Amino acid sequence: TVLTFLSRPFHNMVYKGAAIKSFIAGFRDALWPGMLIYVVTSPMIRKRFFQCFLLNGLIFIGSIILLNSIIIPVFVFLLQCVGFSATSTEWAEFAVDKLYKAIWVLPLYIFSFVANSLWYQDIAQQAHFLFTQSRHEEEKSMTKLLQQMHKKQNKHIKSNLQRDSLLRQRQSPVHIKHKNGSHSLPDKYHHYHQTWNNNKLPRDRDRSSSLSSSPSNELATAATNKNSRSSTNLLHSIQSSINEEIYHTLFLVVFNIQILVCAKLGTLLSMIAWSLSYPTASMVLDYIGTLVAFFLFCWQHAFLSFEYKWMMDGKPLHSRMKYFEQRVPYFSGFGAPLTLLVLIAPQFISTGIYALTFPLFIIQAIESEPIYKASNNNAGEVTVFGYRWTLFASSSSRSSSSQELKKPLRIPVFATTQWLQYAVIWFCGHHFC
Repeated sequence: TVLTFLSRPFHNMVYKGAAIKSFIAGFRDALWPGMLIYVVTSPMIRKRFFQCFLLNGLIFIGSIILLNSIIIPVFVFLLQCVGFSATSTEWAEFAVDKLYKAIWVLPLYIFSFVANSLWYQDIAQQAHFLFTQSRHEEEKSMTKLLQQMHKKQNKHIKSNLQRDSLLRQRQSPVHIKHKNGSHSLPDKYHHYHQTWNNNKLPRDRDRSSSLSSSPSNELATAATNKNSRSSTNLLHSIQSSINEEIYHTLFLVVFNIQILVCAKLGTLLSMIAWSLSYPTASMVLDYIGTLVAFFLFCWQHAFLSFEYKWMMDGKPLHSRMKYFEQRVPYFSGFGAPLTLLVLIAPQFISTGIYALTFPLFIIQAIESEPIYKASNNNAGEVTVFGYRWTLFASSSSRSSSSQELKKPLRIPVFATTQWLQYAVIWFCGHHFC
């Protein structure tokens, strides 16, 4: 009991160390340059990425830079030359900025959102096809290599068996030599052979008679039942796919709204503390809100990057959420580079950077394999986020503690999203249905 109590801090330390290593592994996989190979070698991916670069990089980001660097400074300079006051100039600058964004940037953002969604899907499908094809080719080459090795081993074993059989025949011969010099098997072998043939023939006759006696109307009934089952299964699959798509869309909407609200919650609490003359608390809350927003955006970017792969693999939504929650440190590290790019850049420029670099992370998600496997090893050992650790405990409590630690460490990051989603479904079902 004392060792179990003392081992609890060690368990926590093991989980923390494994989580840090998993975060680093995700960060490394997100920045691995393997995605550039797909862009260079695949014409489809190269074409779609060039279109993303042209729309998001040159047109969208270029429009924001043109507004902030050329249009507004030139307009302010002209107003100052005419003789407008500083207050009038500021109001005119504000009006030009909002008018430009409402007339040009907002429609361009809506168009780019639709176009990017289609291009991302094409990039993901082509990358997934190439990745699956390369894996199949590797499996085929490995299978051929293993078959060649098995053939060589079989030849070696066969030659050894033949040599051993010749040695056994020389030492203890089975054949009986007749007076005329011919060789034959003993009589008991002929007796066994004749008995086997006699037992075999009636069974074969019964089998042929049973096959010939099957009626043809049973085949017609089976075909009719098969057609009815296929039509029923088709309707059920269509209904299930529609329900899954509605549930998935609602989940993404609730999840994104939750992220935006939680990301601004720290700033709101910091402003309240500052208004109440608590500067230290305001600063602490501001830092906490920034950290929470960072991890929320990391989870969002990682989930959206891997979702293309999971959907093409046919993984349902609840399996995706469970898979994600069992590997939260890895996905936090995977979404960290894109989150840093988005948080550092200004508002509209960050949107263009996200739209430009997101297809690269989709390709990298298809290439990556998140680490974490549940442990099936001996008592006292546990695999946490892909790393095996030996934990010490007393002999009486080792079995129970190992059973607990063998369970996947699942962090319910989607629990609040699911509760809000069920609340929305319940509200719509009771008031609109």
